[in-house]
Amino acid sequence: MLGWVTAPAAVTHVNEYTKVCVIFIDNILASFIELGCDPTHSDFAEAARAMVEEMASYVKKEHSAGLRWNYVKGSTPLGYKGAKIIIDESTHPLADFIELVDGPLERFLWVSQKFGSLLYRIAQCIEGAFIQQYEMIKRAAITKQEKTYVGLKLMFSGTMHEIQPIRGLAEGAPKDYKYVPHLTTMVEFSSMLTWPIVESIPPVQLISDAEGAVRIFCDKILSQYGTASAFHEHVEWTEAIKMLGRSFREYVTKHHAHGLSFDTKVEEIHVLSFMKKKEVAYRLAKLKEENAGKVKHHPLTSERRKKSS
Repeated sequence: MLGWVTAPAAVTHVNEYTKVCVIFIDNILASFIELGCDPTHSDFAEAARAMVEEMASYVKKEHSAGLRWNYVKGSTPLGYKGAKIIIDESTHPLADFIELVDGPLERFLWVSQKFGSLLYRIAQCIEGAFIQQYEMIKRAAITKQEKTYVGLKLMFSGTMHEIQPIRGLAEGAPKDYKYVPHLTTMVEFSSMLTWPIVESIPPVQLISDAEGAVRIFCDKILSQYGTASAFHEHVEWTEAIKMLGRSFREYVTKHHAHGLSFDTKVEEIHVLSFMKKKEVAYRLAKLKEENAGKVKHHPLTSERRKKSS
C-alpha cells in the first residue's frame, strides 16, 4: 500500500490495496475461534483496519494527484491548484538550456562527425530534438499550464518529429556497419527526450534510467573496441554522450523535476542580460579565489580605515 508514492495513480493504488488489506483483516476476525479466542488478534485486526483506512483517507486528501512537492511555479501537476513558488535568481530555464546546447551537445556533435554520415545523421536528429525542446520550454514559460495530456503531446510534437526517425535509421544500418553499438546507444539516449510527456514516473527518473542504460552500452563499446587503432575516438565519443546525458538530467532536475514548467514568466529577451550577469559573477568569484590571501592594502589606506572606524 505504501507504494502509492511511486504509483502512476495514487488514489487508485490505495483503493485497491485497501480492499486487499480488508480481506486479510476479515479473515483474521473470521478465524477468532481457531486462534483460541485470543482478543489480541481481534485488537490487532481492528487497529490494522483503522491504520489502512486512515492512510487511504490521507492520500486521497493530500496527494490525490501523486506525491505533493514544494513545486516550482508552473510545474504543478494536474489535480493541484495551489503550489508554493520557489524563485532561484541564479538560474534561468532558457539560459541554462542554451548553455547545455552550446556546451555538451555541441561537443557530442563534433565528436560524432568523426564516425561518418549515418552516425552523424542520428546525432543531428538529437540536435534537432534539443532545439525543439528549447522552443517548447520557451512557449510553456509564457503559457498557462496545459490541462490535458493531448494538449501536452501537441506541444511535444516538434520534438517527436525529430526523434521519430532515429530508431529507423539505426535499424536500417547495413549489416556490416562498424558502429552498430553506437547507434544502439543513441537510440537509448533519445528516450530521455520524451520526459515532457511521461506519465507513469517522474521525468528525472525516466532520464536517470535511460542514462544508466547509456552508460552500460558505452562500457560495451569500450570493451568491444579496446584494441582498435582509433580507440581514443571511441573513448571521446562515449564520454561526450555520457556528459550530455548527465548535463541534461541536471537541467531537468533543476527546472522541470515534476513536469514541464508552465507560466514561469521567463522570456527570451532577458537571456542575454542574465548570461552576462552570470559571467561577471563567475569572473569575480574566480578572481577572489585566485587572489585569496594575496591582496595587501597600502599602509596609508589601512591607516585611514582604522581612523574611520
